[in-house]
Amino acid sequence: GLYMLIFLALIVGLSLTLYAFRGASVRARDPFNILSRETFLLLNNVILLTALVTVLLGTIYPLIIEALNLGKISVGPPYFNAVFVPLMAPLLFFMGIGPQSYWQAMPPALLLARLRTIFIICLSVAVLLPWIVADRFSAGVSLGLGLAIWIIMTSLNGYVRRVFAQPGNKWLALIRIPRAYYGMLVAHIGVGLCVIGITLTSHYSIERDIRLALGEQTTLGSYQFNFSNIRDTEGSNYQGVAAEFIVTKEDKIVAQLYPQKKYYTVAEQVMGEPGIKAGLWRDLYVALGEPLAENEWSLRLYYKPFVRWIWLGSLWIIAGGLLAMSDRRYYQKKVTNHA
Repeated sequence: GLYMLIFLALIVGLSLTLYAFRGASVRARDPFNILSRETFLLLNNVILLTALVTVLLGTIYPLIIEALNLGKISVGPPYFNAVFVPLMAPLLFFMGIGPQSYWQAMPPALLLARLRTIFIICLSVAVLLPWIVADRFSAGVSLGLGLAIWIIMTSLNGYVRRVFAQPGNKWLALIRIPRAYYGMLVAHIGVGLCVIGITLTSHYSIERDIRLALGEQTTLGSYQFNFSNIRDTEGSNYQGVAAEFIVTKEDKIVAQLYPQKKYYTVAEQVMGEPGIKAGLWRDLYVALGEPLAENEWSLRLYYKPFVRWIWLGSLWIIAGGLLAMSDRRYYQKKVTNHA
């Protein structure tokens, strides 16, 4: 904890020092209306900064308490869910409005006309999707999916508008659009994919701790896990056991999982390796616990839908940032200033 505090102090201290010297150079030089792209960018930056501070506080506060010998406390999901989710909802909403707005000023009637149809579609899909996915309504799922679809649809709508606003050949217009805009588009779609993954994983994941003997099976959601085999394993620096689980759905084999439990003799540590079946739509996990009787084990089973979308969306966000950084306009400006 102490080393983490020192690291954070250096990073934050150096960042604030840099801002103290360069803050005046990032001041806005042109006036802008309250209903403009600048305003929505500013709102999003304020919300992101607030979210950063709340996460930072929840992370370092227990470390500070421990460093001062005032005891030990744990800040977990209840804190982050209570403060982070309410901040992200308006952020995602404003992310959809920003690309549809003009710089400096935007007529309210025109902005409303652009967003009205998209808003109605997103609201309808957000209400219907929980019934389609799980046969029941969930406000959290509706909010998350609605905002994710909102970001993706508004970003694509803004892109189509920009292409058709270009004069001449529309295929050439695709090339004339700067890379920074493509970077923004890819990153916003990545945020939408990430929100879909977080929403569905957090609400529809299933986890079970069970006791199962060799040859028995259990059900998790719509999947059946059959404990089919267990054997001893041995490596150069460990001894352990490996189990085999055959996972079926509607009497069809969908996965074979091989969780392991290893004892490393030199380090005298026991390590578990779960059996994982990864997929675009869901992940299945089996983790071995402790042996309870002959050929009988404690197990932990997981079903996590759309969890890969979180990482897929993150990769899209990174790709969008790199694509925006490659925009030749920034390089040309740098060369001009140097000259």
